[in-house]
Formats: sequence, C-alpha cells, structure tokens
Amino acid sequence: MDRPQEKRAGAKASAQESELQNGESTKPKGLLQGLLLFLAGIIVAGLPAYILLIEKNQKHEDQIADLQKQIVDLQKQTAGQQAVANIGGTSIVVTGKPDKLRLIIQTEEKKYVKESYGEEAYQSFTQKDLDSFTKENRPAQIVAELEHNNEFLDVVHEIKAMPAAERQHLLDSCRELSHPTWSELGKMSREGQTDAGQRAERMIATAVVTKVQQLLQLSDADFKRLYT
Repeated sequence: MDRPQEKRAGAKASAQESELQNGESTKPKGLLQGLLLFLAGIIVAGLPAYILLIEKNQKHEDQIADLQKQIVDLQKQTAGQQAVANIGGTSIVVTGKPDKLRLIIQTEEKKYVKESYGEEAYQSFTQKDLDSFTKENRPAQIVAELEHNNEFLDVVHEIKAMPAAERQHLLDSCRELSHPTWSELGKMSREGQTDAGQRAERMIATAVVTKVQQLLQLSDADFKRLYT
C-alpha cells in the first residue's frame, strides 16, 4: 500500500475511534438527563397532592388554634365561678349559679328515686314506691338536711345576689325539674321515668325550690346561723 492510502486509512480509523469515544462519553450524559426528566415528572405530578396536603394541615392547625382560643375564652368566663357541691357524700364540680341548684336537685332525685328501665317492680319506680315515698314525707326530710348543708347555703347566698328577674326564672325552671315519662319520651328507657317516678322527682324539686325561697327571706344574721 502506498503512503497516500495509508494516510487515508489512518485518518478514517482515527475518526471512527473518535466517534466511538464521543458516543461513549455522551451516553452517561443521556442517562443522567433521562433520570432528571423522570424525577422532574414525579415532582410535577406529585406537587398538587403535596400542596393539597399542606393546605389540609394548615386548615387543621387553624381549627385547633380556634378551639384553643375558645377554651381560653371559656376559662376566662368561668374563672372564679367554679364550685364543688358535696351533697349526700357525692362531690360534683359545677359552674354558674343555675347549674349548682339544678345539680343539687338532680342529685337528691337520683338518691331517692330509683332508675327506671323495665316493667318489673325491681326495674322501675312504681306506684307502691311513690306511696312509701309520700308516707315517709321524704321531700321534707331532704330539705331539712339541705338547710344545714354549707354548700347548699352557699348556693342560696349566690342566688340571693342575682337580679330579681333572673332569680325568678331560675327558680321556676327548677321547680319541676325531672325526667320525662316513658310516654313523653315515646319509649321505655333509662332516659325517662315512670309516671310515679316523675311525680316523686317533681316533689323533691318543688320542696327544694320552696326551701330556697324561704331562706331568701331570712336576714343575713339568721342565714349565717344555719352554717355548721
């Protein structure tokens, strides 16, 4: 082979080798670009879901913050108004004057009027139970005990400080405080009472409210003498 042909063959081989090297050198770049495009696609596809998740979390945080604010406001409103009623050995934490009197009445009703949940005598407060309740004059016994109960007297003292219209509304609402009868409820349930049970509960409520009204008429000196 002459020299010109050798030169052309060598140049062609060099070009092929260079092309091969360039191809191999660009191959990793192509793979990297493909991987980057793939990751970019995942990010773009998942971005709306991620944004939605962030918005939901923010909404929950806002709701929690709002609830916390409401709790703080409620605590401020009830600050200094919390009391513990210890009636018949049962301690009840109450807030606000109306709830105190209502809870005292409901506690006494629960003590002396058994829960009703069935037709059998042992499952309900019967007419026979009401007859015994009336014969023993249980409402009078209840208020006689309350009259010297310091917690009850504190409640009466707070009620006396109420505006007249609010005080009367409270007493009227408590006078017939009782469970609804099964007939009124439309079903036989612990949520209600027998007719006899409701009458007994209202007798207790009326007796307690009447006693409150009597105590409200006492002078401060006479009222203080009731404390033990």
